[in-house]
Amino acid sequence: MKEQKDLFNDWEALPAEVLEIIERMNADNDSGEWNYTRAEYYKTELETIGYTYDYDLTAEPYNLRKI
Repeated sequence: MKEQKDLFNDWEALPAEVLEIIERMNADNDSGEWNYTRAEYYKTELETIGYTYDYDLTAEPYNLRKI
């Protein structure tokens, strides 16, 4: 099975609507308002446009990928 690239590390490959969501995610993270609720909110928002990610115990997102 081919290993999938984490698209958080390849912004050039992302459409504008995904980048817009990531920018809002980063703003929330920078403001100190990041938590599980927000991680799940943005994950759901990305899933509506065909992308998803995982997050760890600190609610830090990783492994952005196409569904």
